[in-house]
Amino acid sequence: MEKTTVYFPIELKQRVKTMARRSGKSDAEIIRAAVEMFTDPARNPAPWPKSAGIGRSGRVQSEHVDDWMKETWDRDW
Repeated sequence: MEKTTVYFPIELKQRVKTMARRSGKSDAEIIRAAVEMFTDPARNPAPWPKSAGIGRSGRVQSEHVDDWMKETWDRDW
């Protein structure tokens, strides 16, 4: 494990301490769990693009944008 220093507003630090006390865990365990949830790709998929297939960029032609979206964005169509 690697030590990291993080600065919190007083109110946030108090909420972490309260949750740690209620759950019987350390402040560090609460913070690690929160960061893990926030950064988990399964919980936070990549955002949808605002546009696609405009012109010929050489990467994705408009007639192939549906296939590209399926491959790239891994969402149900």
